[in-house]
Amino acid sequence: MANATAGRFYSNEIINLTKTLAIITDELRYQYRLGFYPLTDEKAGTSHEIKIKVSRPEVVVRARQTYRVTDKKSSK
Repeated sequence: MANATAGRFYSNEIINLTKTLAIITDELRYQYRLGFYPLTDEKAGTSHEIKIKVSRPEVVVRARQTYRVTDKKSSK
C-alpha cells in the first residue's frame, strides 16, 4: 500500500523511534504538493499514469504512479 500511495513504510526502523520520527519530520519539512486540472471531461474510471521529473539529481521524488478519474458527483 505504501508504494501505491507514494507513502513510506518504517517497520524495521521502529526500534529507534526517535531517529524514525526525526526522519519523518525532516521529510515533512521539505515536501511539495503538486496538482493539476484535466483539460477535458473524461469517463469515470479511466486510469492515467503519472510521471514526475526533476532536474536536480539529489532530489527524491515520492509520488503516486497513477490516478483514476472519478465521477464528479461522488468527489464532492
